[in-house]
Amino acid sequence: LEQRGLVLLVHGRDFVAGTSIPANIFRAVAESRRTLAVLTRSFVESYWCNFELQ
Repeated sequence: LEQRGLVLLVHGRDFVAGTSIPANIFRAVAESRRTLAVLTRSFVESYWCNFELQ
């Protein structure tokens, strides 16, 4: 996707160290024009992914 010019947020790469997970999520959402969620079984079962969707 990045090769096609999209800017992605990858938590392991882009979250700010020392900043809480919710704060990183809120920052990412606020700075995004669109959100694309890839639904997998792991995503659906993840607490933080459900937090992001809400």
